[in-house]
Amino acid sequence: MKEEILFISNLIDIDSGHVQINKKLFYHKMSFEEALNQSEDVKHETLDYKNGYKWINLKEVELPGAFFHFNFCFKNDQLDFIDFGFSLLSELKKTWADWTEANELRKKELYERWLTDNLSQRRKFKWGNIETDYDPKGGTARIMIKYK
Repeated sequence: MKEEILFISNLIDIDSGHVQINKKLFYHKMSFEEALNQSEDVKHETLDYKNGYKWINLKEVELPGAFFHFNFCFKNDQLDFIDFGFSLLSELKKTWADWTEANELRKKELYERWLTDNLSQRRKFKWGNIETDYDPKGGTARIMIKYK
């Protein structure tokens, strides 16, 4: 059974690497405080590891056809990279009891198709790159935007 691919044409600007979430703009080298201000009306949490790295994690961001989560990593108070993923509406009732590595690897493939359909087959840009990843330690697939 082929999974439905949702189409969100303006989430990632491939010319700049900017990410727009519900009319809020996030961009490379944005300060932690600027991003926190952009996040105030979204369910989120912040983490400060006291080693130069801080995170803002946006949860339950509803976009057409899915719920997204975004994790913004700040190095020395500037946005360094973003990782994110989504759950299709049909997946929302799933729990960790439904988790298998095979399902998560399928999700990684879904993310690859999503990137191709929403951006292009290119993964390297003048501002950085976009890739999909599976983290076996965390048991999750994700999309990563890594800035130069």
